[in-house]
Amino acid sequence: MTTFERLLNSRQHTTSISRDGTDIYGPRLVSSDAVVLAVHTFPFSAVATVTAGGALALPAAYLLVGGDASGNAAYVGETGNLGRRMQEHAADDSKAFAAEVFAITSSKQRTDKNDLAHWQQRLSDLVEEAGVARLIKGVNPCRANVTPQRAAELDRMLADALPLVFDAGCRCLLPAPLTPCGAAAGGTLATAPAVTPAVAAEDDDGDDGGPLEIGVTTVPIGAEEQELVYADLWARGYEHQGRFVVAAGSEMRKEANPSANALTIERRNELIEKGAAVLIEDRDDRYRLERPVGFPSLSIAGKVLTGAHGGSEKWRPLRTAAPVIIAG
Repeated sequence: MTTFERLLNSRQHTTSISRDGTDIYGPRLVSSDAVVLAVHTFPFSAVATVTAGGALALPAAYLLVGGDASGNAAYVGETGNLGRRMQEHAADDSKAFAAEVFAITSSKQRTDKNDLAHWQQRLSDLVEEAGVARLIKGVNPCRANVTPQRAAELDRMLADALPLVFDAGCRCLLPAPLTPCGAAAGGTLATAPAVTPAVAAEDDDGDDGGPLEIGVTTVPIGAEEQELVYADLWARGYEHQGRFVVAAGSEMRKEANPSANALTIERRNELIEKGAAVLIEDRDDRYRLERPVGFPSLSIAGKVLTGAHGGSEKWRPLRTAAPVIIAG
């Protein structure tokens, strides 16, 4: 490869993080000398402090990221005055889900309303394609009026800035890897070691006493178990350590709806190819998970198992009855 080709292919750069104050979660400016855009990030709860005195009176495309009862959520917008717009959002009850702000700005490149609207649309597309958070759409967003040449320039600038957005802490623009619980570091499924059962005398029943209990939970203490409500599929899961774990034995539809996006199809195929989902004998319409699988979110788990658009609304807290005790 020539030096010219290496320079063309080189996209490496160093990220610089400037922190305002000693609070590690406080306002930060994430930038790079090799990138024309920069990212301002701060807690949504700190809007009043961050924007005091007219600070952040900058044009920007931005994301409000957080969560509500339906799961992870993100709102994408654009504005000619970031500080003022954040103050308006802070007074808007519909933005109460927001926890963090990620704003893409430029001090090196002149941007106008159409540039910002173009980035807003691209960021919205990224949120929807990643499937990590539900995109909360505003009313009648502005449509960008840019030439194909300008669109290409804007896309390149945004592509260069996306690592900065990630380094700022935003995790809703990139699909998290599908990691089966207990997966090995190399990405292959870990296999449980073989267990040799102990041989005991037939009449040695010292531990055979005591009742059986049917309906007990294997969910970690403090986690709320969810059940899938879609057709007659059976599936159980729970939130644990930042992921949504679907239990072994849960079912997945064989055929996906036409509305399912490419990433959902890819995740379904991955489960099948790695042997984590196996076609149920005597059934031609569904698979069964052979081992528990950790999904990036409850919503993604719903999309993958049902093969349908939308996912979080397909789960509800499991209504369990008291265990049934069979006397021993």
